[in-house]
Amino acid sequence: MLVERRKSTRFRLRYHVTCTWFDESGFSNTITSIARDVSSAGSFIISQDWPTPGTLAQIEIRLPSRGPSQHGVKLQGTGRVVRLVQDGEQAGFAVAAISSWSISRSYKQVAIRA
Repeated sequence: MLVERRKSTRFRLRYHVTCTWFDESGFSNTITSIARDVSSAGSFIISQDWPTPGTLAQIEIRLPSRGPSQHGVKLQGTGRVVRLVQDGEQAGFAVAAISSWSISRSYKQVAIRA
């Protein structure tokens, strides 16, 4: 039997995410991708590019609008890369939140085609 040891609830949905970090040479790297398994403790980011474990990253997750205003919600925060997964299309990295996510309703949602 598999026992869930996480302390926070994961939401097994996929959201658009922007992740920015500085590499060992001091260069800024930014990717736009998909976040999955989002929780108050962190997220998994699907990507073929990733920072090294231990790197701090700025995360911005965009949640879709749920009303007539068409303004979505942004979750923003800083996280530390804690795990890499190198598994084809599901490759990516896990980020553990350093503190709580900040929440804002400040972006205009646009249609994104998959």
